[in-house]
Amino acid sequence: MEKIRILLLLIVIFLGAGSGAFAQIKISGTVTSKENGETIPGANIVIRGTTTGTISGMDGKYNLTVNNRNAVLECSFIGFQSAELSLNGRTEVNFVLDPDVVALDE
Repeated sequence: MEKIRILLLLIVIFLGAGSGAFAQIKISGTVTSKENGETIPGANIVIRGTTTGTISGMDGKYNLTVNNRNAVLECSFIGFQSAELSLNGRTEVNFVLDPDVVALDE
């Protein structure tokens, strides 16, 4: 009888600990330009170290589902410097991208 109690306790602990490991968290936000505050449609947002991602819509907004509340999101768009932000438990992450200024030799 004692072995059954221990086994049941281990199962409860295992299921309880594992249930949060694969929780899906919905993240949303907006991508804007630091230069003029305008939204950036078509920006690429990915979870660092994965191929999971999305692009911002015509209004600069995006939605993404992650499995880790401490994941790092990377945002990039041609003509702008890439940016990385850690979720740190947040469900709204807004990116403000700096223009990527390239000096031209004359």
